[in-house]
Amino acid sequence: MRNLIICFIFLISLENWCTGQTVVHTLFLIGDAGKDTKPGLTLQMLEKELNQTEKGTVVFMGDNIYPMGLVDKVAEERLLSQLRSVKNFKGNVVVIPGNHDWKEGLWEGQKVLKAEEVFVKKFLKDSSNCANKDAHTFLPLDGFPGPETMLLTEKIRIIFMDTQWWLQSQFFHSTPKLKGMSRKEMSSAFFLQLDSILKSSKANGEQVIISAHHPLFSMGHHGRPKQPLRFLINWTPFQVFGLLGLNRMLVQDIPQPRYKRLKKKFLAIFDQYENLLYTSGHDHNLQYFKHKSNHYLVSGAGSKLNKIEHDTPEAKFLNGNENGFMKVEFTSDGHALLKVWGAKTGWNLYQTSLY
Repeated sequence: MRNLIICFIFLISLENWCTGQTVVHTLFLIGDAGKDTKPGLTLQMLEKELNQTEKGTVVFMGDNIYPMGLVDKVAEERLLSQLRSVKNFKGNVVVIPGNHDWKEGLWEGQKVLKAEEVFVKKFLKDSSNCANKDAHTFLPLDGFPGPETMLLTEKIRIIFMDTQWWLQSQFFHSTPKLKGMSRKEMSSAFFLQLDSILKSSKANGEQVIISAHHPLFSMGHHGRPKQPLRFLINWTPFQVFGLLGLNRMLVQDIPQPRYKRLKKKFLAIFDQYENLLYTSGHDHNLQYFKHKSNHYLVSGAGSKLNKIEHDTPEAKFLNGNENGFMKVEFTSDGHALLKVWGAKTGWNLYQTSLY
C-alpha cells in the first residue's frame, strides 16, 4: 500500500514537472447526458469535480433530453438531472443543442428547442452560482447556427455552433433564417464569419476550442457505413422515402451526403490552422483523433453507451466500454492536457498532452 501511495505521488509530481506551470482554466466536456431522470455515476462524478474547480467551464454538448426534447414532465426531469449537477459550480456553464433537442428532426423542432433554451436560462439564472448566469448559458441562440464566441481567459477562446441547423432542414422541416437571406446565403456567411474569428484569434495568439454536437471523426455508430440502405435512399428513386422521413435517421451519420458536405466545409477551414480543439458528442463513447495539426474529441458518453465499430490511424484513443466525460486543463505556458474520466475507472482512463 505504501509503495502504491509513493507511486501515485511520483506520477502527480511528474505531471506537474512536465507542465511546469499552473492550470489557468479547466474545460469539462460532456455530451448526450439526457437519458436519465436522476443523475447516474457520470453526472455524480462530474458534479464532484466541478465543485472542486474554481476557474473552469463545463459544456453540455447536445442531446440533453432524449428522445424528443422538452416535450413533457419526464423530459423536464431529464434536463434537470444535468442542471442540478452544476448549480453550485462557480465557473461557466454552457448548454448547446443536439439533434434530439430539435425533436429528433421532427416537425416543430425549433419550437421545442426554444422551450429548452428558455428553461435552461431561467434555471441557471435563478438557481445556480455559475459565473455566466446573467449572460448566455444556452448557445447558439434561437435555433441559429452561430458561431457564438466567448473568452474563457485573456488567451483562451471557445466558439459554439449548432450543427443540427444544417441537418434539420428537410422536406417540410424548416430552420430559422435571417430576414432577407436564403439558407445558402446564411451558410456562406457563417463559414466566412467562422474563418474570420479563427484568423483574428491566431493573430492574437489565442488558444481556440470549437464546440458542437456533431463530430467530424468517429469510429462509433454514427461513423459506420450503412449500405445498401443509404445508397437506395440517396441515389435511387427510393429517395422519396428519405424525403418522407427516413432520411432523418440516416442524416445523423458522417457518411451521409449532407453530413459529408458539412464535414468537408469545416475541414477546409480548420486545416489552415494549428492546435484547434474541436469538441463534440453525438456518438455515445469517448474518442480522440489527431487530424493534421488539430485535435478532435468525442465525449458523448454522458448517459448512453455504444461500442467502437472500427479503427483508424488518426484515432489516438477509443473507448466504448465505459460512460464518462473529458477534462482539458490549460496551463499558463500555453499547453493543454487531456484527461478522460470513466464512471467506473476514474480520471486515469486516458491522459495525454495535446500540445
